[in-house]
Amino acid sequence: MNEEQILAMQQENANLQNAVQQLQAQVLAMQQQQPQQQAMAFDQAPVPAVVPIQVVENVDDEGKKITRFIKTKPDKFSGSRSKDPEEWAYEVANTLEAAGITLEETKILAVKHALTGQAAIWWRSITEGHVANIPTTFEAFKHALIQRYRPKDPAYEARQKLDSLKQTGSAEAYADKFLTMTVRTELTEEEMAYLFMKGLKPRIKAKVLEKYKLKELHGLEALMTYAIAVDDATYEAGNDKNNGAEKIDSGGSAGNGKSWKGQHAGHASTSSQHPASTTTPMEIDSFKKIEKLTPETRAQCIKEGRCLFCREPGHIVVNCPKKNKINPNGQRQ
Repeated sequence: MNEEQILAMQQENANLQNAVQQLQAQVLAMQQQQPQQQAMAFDQAPVPAVVPIQVVENVDDEGKKITRFIKTKPDKFSGSRSKDPEEWAYEVANTLEAAGITLEETKILAVKHALTGQAAIWWRSITEGHVANIPTTFEAFKHALIQRYRPKDPAYEARQKLDSLKQTGSAEAYADKFLTMTVRTELTEEEMAYLFMKGLKPRIKAKVLEKYKLKELHGLEALMTYAIAVDDATYEAGNDKNNGAEKIDSGGSAGNGKSWKGQHAGHASTSSQHPASTTTPMEIDSFKKIEKLTPETRAQCIKEGRCLFCREPGHIVVNCPKKNKINPNGQRQ
């Protein structure tokens, strides 16, 4: 390498050093200007409008809804075989809706207050344990509950319960219970009619069976309606006799010197089964406007959370406003 080449390389190196120094100076100047530009931009930026945060208020609202749910005293589920988990889930879903609870998180928080016994322990083990998929929606909770507590053969068990079901109070309460238990039995209309009549009180059953054999009652709805009407009429007749007996007893003897009360002292009173009310017997015609309750209709009502009586959502058959309107003083135990 000759002397000229060495000088050329030295000159090129010097030029590169100068270029680097210039770049460093530019970077330093930019760094010094950036804080000033940011400060100016901040001063010129529009002030955002203040939006009130309502998270606490919403939390309070959801808490009030849970309190409202608890105050309704929903039917407790303990996990015993006497209570069907799917029926219970259907009832508690209606109670949640009545309490105005729509958020899934709130439903999960509320529903634990309706669990007791082994069912409460089971749910606590899921929420506080190391379960991979903790239910976060009511549908997921219902699925887990049914999987845990549903009988191995629900249709068979439901048929057994229906076969042993008896009317112990009013025919209306018996009919409500009967309808609830027929959801998964897949019975024919004729089979359900037979089982319903089988469980009626003897006096009521005799009158219903007579009409049924004469083909004057068509379908389970009409049969139930007539049974309730007969039961109401029997109850009213008993009230009239009791009122007459009290008048005779207070005024003296009747005929042979014994009051009506005395002659029937050994007869069991129906006062524990029927409250003191003037219940209007239900008319069969009132039910003719309601669609026939087929197994398909029952399944659809359960799926959509609709009443088995009027087919409308928001309540169950026991609390049906249309049913109570037909029989205003209606729910006798």
